[in-house]
Amino acid sequence: MIYAKNLHDAYFAQGFNAATQRLWQMDLWRKRGMGLLSRDFGAQYIAQDRAARLFLYRGDMDAEWKSYVADVRQFFSFARQLRVADFAHRVGRQRRRAND
Repeated sequence: MIYAKNLHDAYFAQGFNAATQRLWQMDLWRKRGMGLLSRDFGAQYIAQDRAARLFLYRGDMDAEWKSYVADVRQFFSFARQLRVADFAHRVGRQRRRAND
């Protein structure tokens, strides 16, 4: 259970929780959505990557962001925490490699 004083904090806490348990899965979904699977899984994913890249948003991201309602924007505290957790994970991995 997650306790928070406001919705922003709840999303931030959930982002940390999700990142600690499901970062690998979210990274796989990101690669699928960005059309990057073949880089890690081989040539059999090239056609899927090509198709995924056709759906990438290429519009004005500033205008897109401004069109979101405030409640949806609060959700991005979840994504911010995922980036924080991902960075911490990468730094920890680099330190472990340096110590080996």
